[in-house]
Amino acid sequence: MKKGVIIGIVLGILLLGTITSLFLFTNLFKSCPSSCDDFNECTEDFCFEETDFNCINKPIDNCCGNEKCETGENYENCADDCPNCDDSNSCTDDSYDYHLKACVNKKIIPCCGNDICESVESTKTCPEDCVFDVGEYIELGTSYLNNPNHFSDTGLRYFYSIENCLSDEITTLEITSYYGGVKEETLTKQGLEGKGAGTSEFNFVKIPTSTCKNRINVIQAAFDNKELGTIHTIKIYYKFEYKGRIFEFMSPEKEVIVLDKEPMKGTDEFAIFTLDKSNLNIVD
Repeated sequence: MKKGVIIGIVLGILLLGTITSLFLFTNLFKSCPSSCDDFNECTEDFCFEETDFNCINKPIDNCCGNEKCETGENYENCADDCPNCDDSNSCTDDSYDYHLKACVNKKIIPCCGNDICESVESTKTCPEDCVFDVGEYIELGTSYLNNPNHFSDTGLRYFYSIENCLSDEITTLEITSYYGGVKEETLTKQGLEGKGAGTSEFNFVKIPTSTCKNRINVIQAAFDNKELGTIHTIKIYYKFEYKGRIFEFMSPEKEVIVLDKEPMKGTDEFAIFTLDKSNLNIVD
């Protein structure tokens, strides 16, 4: 074997031995830091030979304080991570959706206190929601009239019939009509009463012998004629105060036909809307 090759092999062996010795010497004195504490209660802090003497700070799942609202946590037991989902409404079931990462306020139905008189509720079981007793209602009717012989002047008139079948008087009243999608003048109870009974413009009638409290018949003149037999859409917004609560009702649209005589209650030409606890909304 050549002398140069032998020298190279010897030098390689010596170099490898030196590196190995240096590695063993270095690791002999290598150790973990005196502390791996990152001052985070939501991490597990450790260091040992398997980590090559490096600190590891492993996150702890479901730990209050990691800025994540996780399963089992809520505002009551971990306000640091979870929002307050209480909407101060006793008629909602409030919870935190961990998947959506958001509050969910699900309506409880039925529920006394939601301003809706539901079928299982009554004035006795839930007076907070139910102001109307069984059998109490208001009936609204409206139609077109166009009969020159019936009035002192010619022209279109629209007709209201309001029957109050409630145990007490309606305190305030506001009626707004929509004819063919066009908003008409808003009427009030005070305005109707001020007109008096029997005038050509308004007729306010109370019927003491009626099974209901009173009935209001209103005939208001307008200035445009409508051809007899033509059909128009009618919609009514009704707002009133009863027993200290304010209610409102917006009717669906109904079609009525222009008549040449006063329509009889209940005929197809008369748009009838019945207001009771099923469709009246409490607004105050």
